Amino acid sequence: MKKLFSQNIIITLILIGVFGYRHFQSKGVVNKLRGISIKDLSLTSLKNKKSMELESLLTEKKTLYIWATWCPPCRLQNQIINFYEKIGFLDSDEIIKISVDQDIRALKKYLKDKSLESHFHDPVNQFFARDIIRGTPSMLKVNKEGHVIDLKMGINFIF
Repeated sequence: MKKLFSQNIIITLILIGVFGYRHFQSKGVVNKLRGISIKDLSLTSLKNKKSMELESLLTEKKTLYIWATWCPPCRLQNQIINFYEKIGFLDSDEIIKISVDQDIRALKKYLKDKSLESHFHDPVNQFFARDIIRGTPSMLKVNKEGHVIDLKMGINFIF
């Protein structure tokens, strides 16, 4: 029992260290991104398959959640976001969920299996190409002008 307890403590400390480091690391990226507008990025709606500019979705401050189906931390983050939306802690209009998956069939199957909706797709990985994010899951807080306010990488329990 003591061994199991100490293993759990070690795993917890490692996770805190890893996620704390990733958040600390992201602060430098945010400073680099401040003042840069990303409203010109185009996304594809998975509902109607139409391409749209990010600018048309930014009527107020939003959080862009960038994720992929092949990413285990992203799948956990999806569960956290869905739970927060169900209990009313988070308004689904506050978050724009953007998948960077290359395999659109796998993405649609995942969304259907998990009963997830209201997602967008970045088919050419513009967020990676423009060095806005370095990994998934990532959460970008963006103001209505399209400027990055904050960036969090890794699993986040607080938005």
